[in-house]
Amino acid sequence: MTQIRPLTRKSFWKRKSFLFIAIPLSIAMMVFVYYAAAQYQASRRVAAEVQRIRAANLPIDAETQNQWFTANTSREHSDAWAEILMLGNVSASGPEVMEKLPYLGNAALPPSIDPDQPWPDEPVVAQWLEMTKPLINKIHSVTRSKQPTWQPLAFEGVVTLLEPVQHSRNIGRILQLEIEHALYVGDGDRAMRGLQSLDGLAYAFDWNVCLVTDLVGIALRGIHFKMIQRSLSLDIWTDVQLAELSSQLAPRVDLAKRWRATIAGERGFMFDEIANQGARVNESDLGSFSLIFSIPSVQESLLAAYSQMETVADQGFEKLETNAQELESRLADVRRSGFSIENIGVRMLLPAVNAFATAVIRSEDTRRFTLTAVGIKRYQKGQGKFPDRLEQLKNIGFGATDWTTVGGKPFGYSNSESVQLWSYSFRDMNVIEQAPPKSDDDNMQQVVTIR
Repeated sequence: MTQIRPLTRKSFWKRKSFLFIAIPLSIAMMVFVYYAAAQYQASRRVAAEVQRIRAANLPIDAETQNQWFTANTSREHSDAWAEILMLGNVSASGPEVMEKLPYLGNAALPPSIDPDQPWPDEPVVAQWLEMTKPLINKIHSVTRSKQPTWQPLAFEGVVTLLEPVQHSRNIGRILQLEIEHALYVGDGDRAMRGLQSLDGLAYAFDWNVCLVTDLVGIALRGIHFKMIQRSLSLDIWTDVQLAELSSQLAPRVDLAKRWRATIAGERGFMFDEIANQGARVNESDLGSFSLIFSIPSVQESLLAAYSQMETVADQGFEKLETNAQELESRLADVRRSGFSIENIGVRMLLPAVNAFATAVIRSEDTRRFTLTAVGIKRYQKGQGKFPDRLEQLKNIGFGATDWTTVGGKPFGYSNSESVQLWSYSFRDMNVIEQAPPKSDDDNMQQVVTIR
């Protein structure tokens, strides 16, 4: 009888199927351990960077943003400003305002101020300004302090409502109309009070807490510069008043300091939102990426990009455009590179640094341009004639760059048929035409006729 041998099964580890499971699992485990270790190290670096930011008394979340804002603003006229903003919104609304008033509404504005030419809407403007006089006087009373005013804000990351600084533009438009009418009727003292208040308004809302507030500040400065330019079409200012206008056009705070503060504030808004995993925004926006933005390496790459942005203005106006373009080019390379979880924050959240730098440069060019226009009038008052060349403004204390753009281009100037100063075209900031522009040329950024 044949003996039947029992079947012996191969050990489990000798089966091929085990290899197909064990090897991928081992690799996956190694990748997981490596990734976890990398994220742990990244989280430590993020924590260290956040600690550095806090130690520098810069904002990094809602709490520090509020502390920073409070420390850099004044409560001296806060209640008055809150009332002014409310009354300004009420005064600047309504169908009659939209139809009959320039600046605040859609009414046409004369190309230049000429008391000898009729202004059809002047009676309506005069009546409205008389009705608004108590508000205008209240504005005059609080704009002399020239300090950023504190207003109640609920800091909530990128969805923080910045209504006060947005509403300040209505106050700017009211003052523009007040100055325009004062110049038209030949009241230089009243026009000067309006310009002083417009200057003070820009100081009051010079919050410098993020790009939005800085751009509003640039807009407020822009209308201040524009009204000074328009005033020079009239021979209305005394020597003392022209000196006052020059003082209003003095350089602001150090560019590098201001730029760093703005970027720090912007970073604080953004990082607060990331730390809260997009809980405050719509699900279709940052909220849908909340898990990704909670990854330490994503946070680290975004903080590193903001650190690069901070230094863009360290070399002054002369290198600002170049540095901004170079940084944006590097960031564009990151965006064009293959998909990477670490760089998703840079791809989605970083602001357009070159566009912001261009706005800052244009504002500085406009300041210099307006200062040059005032300088030409001051020269004429002191010398009895207009200068033949802008270089002659050295005789009244102008520096070598005061009549040039940030890019080193002298402004266009002519005193042949009429005295005109002009700047570059919207199409190219690096070109200033040799001849004065024609009246129908809409491409020039700024043209001032000085009388």
